[in-house]
Amino acid sequence: MQTIALIGNPNSGKTTLFNALTGTSGYVGNWPGVTVEKKEGMMGGHIIVDLPGIYSLSPYSPEEKLSRRYILDEQPDLIIDVIDATNLERSLYLATQLAELGRPLLLVLNMADLLEKEGIKIDTKRLSQMTGSPVVIVSASRGTGIDELKEAIEQSLSEKHTALCPLFSNFIERYISQIIKDDYLHAIPKGRPVRWAAIKLIEEDELFLSSMPPLPEEFNAYLTKVRAELVAHYDDDPEAIIIDQRYKVAEHIAKDCQIKKQKEKSFNFDSIATNRIAAIPLFILIMGAVFYLSIGLVGGYTTPILENLFGYLGSQVFTLSDTLGVHPLLSGILVDGIIAGVGAVLTFVPQLFMLFLLLSILEDCGYMARIAFIMDRMMRTMGLSGK
Repeated sequence: MQTIALIGNPNSGKTTLFNALTGTSGYVGNWPGVTVEKKEGMMGGHIIVDLPGIYSLSPYSPEEKLSRRYILDEQPDLIIDVIDATNLERSLYLATQLAELGRPLLLVLNMADLLEKEGIKIDTKRLSQMTGSPVVIVSASRGTGIDELKEAIEQSLSEKHTALCPLFSNFIERYISQIIKDDYLHAIPKGRPVRWAAIKLIEEDELFLSSMPPLPEEFNAYLTKVRAELVAHYDDDPEAIIIDQRYKVAEHIAKDCQIKKQKEKSFNFDSIATNRIAAIPLFILIMGAVFYLSIGLVGGYTTPILENLFGYLGSQVFTLSDTLGVHPLLSGILVDGIIAGVGAVLTFVPQLFMLFLLLSILEDCGYMARIAFIMDRMMRTMGLSGK
């Protein structure tokens, strides 16, 4: 019995594909010691594990840490990277990291039904050549391409080929090669390929360094020198440099493998939502509108009504308690404590309802995934995830 791990960006259709492969017979539970949901199912004698949706294997959130830990420590027999075919460049960032893990990798281009509508054509053979991984195109929501995917899974499990590792600039590659030649990498934990380990040493990845025995002073001095030279050359910190290199690799592959047809009188929202210049102003505009609608409009209308309602209710209770001769302490608890306190909280309920309604709409339409992708590079410079 072999294990298959499903991984991919949020809103890439990963869970829909999981249901299509397992016949919606998946087991849902939590990972041991972590309140993150996991799904397991069976497909023809194989165990399929649906990992949490993530953007990167450089972990900040619990989901990212869990997915990275599972792939590194459990070492599934096959990794399936579910890619939103309409956003190839964004999804390939994760694929570049998966390729370095030395595990059999299968790329699944989902949402094929939307490609024609978006005017996009992807050369799957070219994409397979450039990544070194088999590529299958499917539409999980419509159930097309599932049989071909199952055949590709069986073939990948039997052949156990590994993907091609993305190559960075020559300036960085010579440092990676030098670290690989060093004898110090023999101490890396099981399941960590040497190239991946070398990159993590350059990035100064805390999770990886915590799993390593103390490095010799000579090697530590060399790593410090490497990082200093990279900072001097690129004017950025090592982690941000590697992130930028991955984005460039993903951009190069996407440009070489896909053709976007220009349609007359058509508007592609992604051209603005993921544009390097327009994305941030658009994000500020959209979030400004969200807060205006929820706090300004709805809050401005409902807050005075609720405040007057609870104020009137408090005055009536105070008058009644005064008439009945209720002790002032008890009257104060009822009027100023319970009624005024609960009323102050309930005045925010309409605002919060509208706020979360609008945020859920942005999440369901896929905009949150796009802005997380755009913000990821900026946020990682501050030690945060784009999410």
